[in-house]
Amino acid sequence: MSVTAFINPVVLNNRRFPLRALLNAWYAGGWLARPVAVSELQAQAQKLPNNELLRLSLLPPPRHGLTKQATAPQAKETHIIVGGDGTLHLVLNQLGLDRLNTATLMVIPGGTGNDFARSLGIPLDPLAAWEQLSAGTLTPVDVGVLNNATLFACACSFGFGAEVTRRATRPARYYLGKHAFAWGALCYLLNPEKPRHKMKLSLHGYRRSITSQHLVVGNGRTHGGGIPMTPSASPQSGCLDIYRVKPLKRWEPWYLLGRSVAGRDHTSYHKKVVTYRLPEVTLSLNCAMDVDIDGELYQLPEGEVSMRVIPGGLLAWVPSQASAVCPPASA
Repeated sequence: MSVTAFINPVVLNNRRFPLRALLNAWYAGGWLARPVAVSELQAQAQKLPNNELLRLSLLPPPRHGLTKQATAPQAKETHIIVGGDGTLHLVLNQLGLDRLNTATLMVIPGGTGNDFARSLGIPLDPLAAWEQLSAGTLTPVDVGVLNNATLFACACSFGFGAEVTRRATRPARYYLGKHAFAWGALCYLLNPEKPRHKMKLSLHGYRRSITSQHLVVGNGRTHGGGIPMTPSASPQSGCLDIYRVKPLKRWEPWYLLGRSVAGRDHTSYHKKVVTYRLPEVTLSLNCAMDVDIDGELYQLPEGEVSMRVIPGGLLAWVPSQASAVCPPASA
């Protein structure tokens, strides 16, 4: 079994991320054949093209839990992802649908939002996450698919969510961390012209035209750095949670955003918030539209968009106590 660490190059220059301590822990535990300096990785990263992840081969010690528990016959590779939801998104789509069941994934949080880690009960401290995950257990986790091509682990967000991601630029994420999304939301709400997106939503074969200011198709509880947009969702439910906000009055977005940032469940509180839970959903867009997929911004052309879930499509490492943290959500 091979073990590869995928490291987001942004982490290399982040002074708040304890990369040196993590490398030392890997070497002390026998995962690295020799000491590796951060400067060495930085030199390698400078040669990489844009949007390419740094790869580091690891050597799992024999008799280690990571080796003993990877007993699934199809799982021949373990990918350790050092980064956030966007880094996980890149690795998932490098694997693709065909190779999704050939690898197990371990996520060491090092990004802006880290919503996948939050949904699985993984500590946000990188060293604590490594300590717990390396002695953790393998758990099947749902994966979403957009248009039978693009995989996502957290959520697809249309309207407000995509506009926030557009404004949460890379410099803002570097300096503000997860608060970059709050900054993006503030910039959006101060814009006097808030677009309202018209689309057709197909649920259970029934198609209806809707006008929505915000629509999220979630595979996990949080989105945008811990905001509980789909608080009842679970990456082990076998379904996607759809969260839709009808057109709001001028003051109402501030109210909903305040409740969200405060971590309060507003999905059943506000009359203009509608939720569904389904294994698949289809949208018909009346124009080209931006969508935030796991924190990455895409543009979808006019036409039909399908999203479905692959139940247990991914084997992920979770802390041993995480079964009590993220039980399957009730349908």
